[in-house]
Amino acid sequence: MKWRCALVQPRLPAFPDGELNPFWRWVIAAHLKVCPECRRELEELTEVVRLYQAQPLADPGEAFWQEFNRELHVRLAQVNQAPEPQPRGLRLPHYVMGATALAGVLALAVYLGPFSQTASSPQVAQRLETSKSQEVTLDLDRPRAQRAKAAAPAPPPVAAERSL
Repeated sequence: MKWRCALVQPRLPAFPDGELNPFWRWVIAAHLKVCPECRRELEELTEVVRLYQAQPLADPGEAFWQEFNRELHVRLAQVNQAPEPQPRGLRLPHYVMGATALAGVLALAVYLGPFSQTASSPQVAQRLETSKSQEVTLDLDRPRAQRAKAAAPAPPPVAAERSL
């Protein structure tokens, strides 16, 4: 098949009816003058159309159209029904997932943050030893007045003592 035939043949069924624009009518008419294959194709198409128009079609009747409408509506309803969405994974509201993520971040911060000091480094071990040596021990066997006196700060120095 030639490239011109490939352009003309899809438009051949509309040529006898006059459904083409003037440009394509002119192109097809010029092509049909020089191409016997496309001319034979057009003759076969016109023969089919003539035979079809010669046979009268019987009216199927009112019952057929009522049944047809019912079946058409049923099929349209089946086609228009959207499939039910399939659940994918765990469906939680966004605020629940956000709260869970926040709790996880806080737990990680506590685990890795300043609240979790281990004695793995020498500086931390030294700091722990210093804090243990500076702990204040309370003697609960002594009366309350004596404990308060021992824990009270020393009075400020007197002016006479300052000059020394």
